Amino acid sequence: KGGYKEVLTGLGANEIITFAFFGKSSVDKLLTPADSDLYNLIRITNPLGEEVSCMRTTLVPGMLNILAINQSRANQSATLFEFGKVFKPHSLPLTELPDEVETLTIGLYGRGDFFLLKGIITLMLKELGCEFDVVRSKETYLHPGISADIIINDEKVGCFGEVHPQVAK
Repeated sequence: KGGYKEVLTGLGANEIITFAFFGKSSVDKLLTPADSDLYNLIRITNPLGEEVSCMRTTLVPGMLNILAINQSRANQSATLFEFGKVFKPHSLPLTELPDEVETLTIGLYGRGDFFLLKGIITLMLKELGCEFDVVRSKETYLHPGISADIIINDEKVGCFGEVHPQVAK
């Protein structure tokens, strides 16, 4: 975590912290297939509202909301990142505590593109001494022609790319 943070802040990125709760509609907006693990939602017993009724399974909706707010307030560019936990249940309904997976999400607009993002990721992984490959991503919330999965030791560890136009809308 430390190495990532220094690289990102050194590149001018700002850290954000978003709520650990969201609603099912946050996953829907990512064009998520019905059988996706992102729908393994842990419902909160007494939520304040539907939009904060579940423990988050991805950081992406929070990042996209913060980027949209910044853009709507006439900020010309933003480079943001969040280290946060996502909650992965072993089974539903819950019979044991879920896994709390520390996750990194980076979002930017205005002064960057796919290649800048790839450069940032390359710097971070080099900082950690990781060898990696990239392959075309099939993530539904990313543009199908401008996205990639990050592969380390034959395992997908992440993805990056331009947001799918329908999701951005």
